Amino acid sequence: MTPGELARVAALGTNGWLSTDHVSWVVNHLNSLKHDIICVCPNIVVNITQTMERHARSFNIDKVKAAFFVINVGMNNDGTTFMGSWSSAGSHWVVVYAEFQPKQLLYCDSSAWKAPQGLVDMVNSYKQHLPGVSTFDQGDLQLAHVPSPRNTGRPHICSIQCRNYPLLTCSDICGVISLIIPSLALLDRPVFDFMIGPRTINTIYLQTPSQYTYFLRRVLMTWFAEEQVKTDLVSPRNFTRVQYIFNHDHTFASQENNSDKKNT
Repeated sequence: MTPGELARVAALGTNGWLSTDHVSWVVNHLNSLKHDIICVCPNIVVNITQTMERHARSFNIDKVKAAFFVINVGMNNDGTTFMGSWSSAGSHWVVVYAEFQPKQLLYCDSSAWKAPQGLVDMVNSYKQHLPGVSTFDQGDLQLAHVPSPRNTGRPHICSIQCRNYPLLTCSDICGVISLIIPSLALLDRPVFDFMIGPRTINTIYLQTPSQYTYFLRRVLMTWFAEEQVKTDLVSPRNFTRVQYIFNHDHTFASQENNSDKKNT
């Protein structure tokens, strides 16, 4: 990564949008753990067959249970969503979770956009290189958030059909969330299962990530600096005493150590 790419992690707005360099670093690190989940960023894959053959040399391909796709997408003027490409990059990052047994295909968008056309076909183009995995069809596709009506000017309001997946009220950290979620799936499965589980009245701070933009970006900085993905930095269990005290993460660094005193 160049200094400019690293600087993006510390910026906000369009200057802080993550690129495929950041995504590929985290994806490659997660794959180096040789877990039973494969992670892919389709936007940087030139040859699917070669990519999956490389994974087959690193993984026990017969024991792979699921795949994560961290995808760059964009929105057309008519409200439809498209998958970014070399010639037409999008402005948003999403995650697709494909579980093979039991079969589950979940489109996870922190901005509640519609799923892009061709998504199921894209997943199947990778799936065909995994032995014994059934083909997904359009009926298998589920959405973590039911898309909001376009051009209403109103923020998305979750229904009972939505999951506990993070929902943004900004455009600053969709990329950050799209890297944290696969990391939790590999390294802190109970939290991930909660995030993609049925909507509940119990909430954790990761469901409202726009309030913790600065903190979550610092977590990513730590990952890059230490060359290690550490989910203990984002696990909600570490914030049970402070997550309901502060409304914004400007106070996390300075006041977290005083949480015991404030709660006594």
